[in-house]
Amino acid sequence: TIVIPSCNYLPEQTLETLLALSKQGAKIIFAGEKPSSFTGFNEFEARKAKFQTQMALLSQQSISGKDIFTVLPSLGVPQESWTDKGLRFIRKKQAGKAIYFISNLDNQFAAGWITLSANMVNPRFYDVLNNTYKTVPTKHENGKTLVYLSLASGESCFLEEGKTATTAIVNNSAKASLTLSGAWEVDFLAGKPRIQLSKTIDQLSSWTTWADSTDFFWGTVRYSKAIDLSKELASQNLSIDLGNVNESAVVKINGKVIGTAWCLPFKLTIPKSVLKIGKNSLEIEVKNLSANYMRLYDKQHPEWKKFYDANIVSVKYKPLDATKWSPMPSGLMGPVVLKTLGN
Repeated sequence: TIVIPSCNYLPEQTLETLLALSKQGAKIIFAGEKPSSFTGFNEFEARKAKFQTQMALLSQQSISGKDIFTVLPSLGVPQESWTDKGLRFIRKKQAGKAIYFISNLDNQFAAGWITLSANMVNPRFYDVLNNTYKTVPTKHENGKTLVYLSLASGESCFLEEGKTATTAIVNNSAKASLTLSGAWEVDFLAGKPRIQLSKTIDQLSSWTTWADSTDFFWGTVRYSKAIDLSKELASQNLSIDLGNVNESAVVKINGKVIGTAWCLPFKLTIPKSVLKIGKNSLEIEVKNLSANYMRLYDKQHPEWKKFYDANIVSVKYKPLDATKWSPMPSGLMGPVVLKTLGN
């Protein structure tokens, strides 16, 4: 099925391709006004007659309807009802089997059952960032496949066919967590301009608010603290949720790097082998973007924007003046929480 949005012009080659596809069985839907003319003016009158003939033929073989969500189901194109929860998707077929890419771009959804229009026997969850698979609770009702999806805001995944049958068991038991409040030791590491600053903070916040010089800093800042884990918590599978981060963070526990968090949700799985009962050291090295430093550099070296044949301009094609930019939030804003892993 091909949906053509409302438009005034349609290239002749596109029109001919649509006619050929229609003859092969493709369903053509005009969602709105049909194109009334072709593109270009060369040999206009001769091409106009041909265009009108072909357009009339395609109109006979197509469907017109502004409400495509009413038209599409009647043509056997399934609609995913769970998109009203803020989830977005791409649904395709690979080797004859359905595969979904699902992303949570809103704050409406966290976890719950969703009904898939495609019939999937043994769906499994593929986490691209960590290159890991896991089974998802599944049940089948009235010929439909239902999966229990847990997807944090900003997170995405693939759903694809697995080889192992799954069950409809959902673990809704309370999950233990530990919010890492209190003091953090902060050290400014490599960056521009060079800043030699170490301090203790009681509340996580953007480092641009700490001093006049820090709002120009572009580089790496290390946040460290000791965390005390009980025997019960240290023996479980844990993750660390960094909360709000600008822009990326390398996390070390007891001197071992456990991963880099660079997109929503800023969450990493903690290998059991790095944790111990009692005191554990946590280090989070956060890097920001270069925009804050450009505010200073543009003031000190405005000549960087001048080139032989063209000068650097803003997105509005006006002279670029980075000195007027507001500081971008930078650093670890948290809250930082240790959580037991679940569904």
